Amino acid sequence: MLVSGSYIGWMTQMMRDMFVGGRLRENEISSSLTFEEGMTAVYQYANYNQIELSYPLAIVINILAQSNPYYISSILETEWSERDFTSFSGIINTFAYEIIDRRSELHKTWIEYISSTLSKVNEKYAKKILLTLSKEREKEFARDEILDLIGWSEDQEAVLEKKLSQLIYGDLITQGRSAYHYKGIADDVLYLIFYHKYNFEIYHQESNVQGELYKKIEHLEKDKKSMQSQINELKGRMLELVVLRELNKCKKEKQALNI
Repeated sequence: MLVSGSYIGWMTQMMRDMFVGGRLRENEISSSLTFEEGMTAVYQYANYNQIELSYPLAIVINILAQSNPYYISSILETEWSERDFTSFSGIINTFAYEIIDRRSELHKTWIEYISSTLSKVNEKYAKKILLTLSKEREKEFARDEILDLIGWSEDQEAVLEKKLSQLIYGDLITQGRSAYHYKGIADDVLYLIFYHKYNFEIYHQESNVQGELYKKIEHLEKDKKSMQSQINELKGRMLELVVLRELNKCKKEKQALNI
């Protein structure tokens, strides 16, 4: 059985309850492509939607989308009337719209999913946990650190553990190196959703999604030499991928490669 989509955590937990004794084997598949595959996806979506895209801007889209085909398609297939694929700022504003606007498909999908999980936890502190862990998603948080984060006492640890388990089943956080440690999901867009939705509620500070997106690519805009070097390297890799793909195609079809 292939299980995919936003509700994997809950669905696999249901199946574990049904098939006890290790009868369920899990094989996880990354939602993201390699960087080179992501570049191919960017150009395929651009060509399909008849969008002219320069190499630097294709790189920007791939970086912002983390080579995730869903996010790539969200950018290049946006229905926003002010979409702009001609500059760094245009792409940032286009992606920011998809992340924060209530009418966008990306935003509606994530919010529906997040709301469903939080309704099971039913705790305002969960929002602070999600925002903090997703912001510092490279770090593992011990359970006592999370207790301190939300201001709970040690005698509430069992309650917290149960709530954290619900967030894990909802695929909003993940288990760390032990059952005592927790991490945010390595998804920049998920963090920006939390950041936009909960930052003012928790910290009384306005969110700036465009600013957060720009931080990911500002080094490319400032360092033109580095950008050109990356472009040249990617062109070489992309050419290798095209040649390899054609060779494999000819091998399967038992045809000679026309050069």
